[in-house]
Amino acid sequence: MSVAERKRRSRALQIKRATQNHQLRLPKALSVEIDASLHQKFRTYCQQQQLTQAEALEKILAALVLE
Repeated sequence: MSVAERKRRSRALQIKRATQNHQLRLPKALSVEIDASLHQKFRTYCQQQQLTQAEALEKILAALVLE
């Protein structure tokens, strides 16, 4: 099985598990381009909050959705 085939299978299993148990996390890729100075500020924020960039984005997006 190739790397791509294994990754496809892994994603399919994640989706299957998450749809069976709605408390499981279903990761989705997000790709954006931002200004370099904003990225540096975001990295600093993440370090100060002791969060990964993914965790920080999830936290920010969740706050926006709840408003």
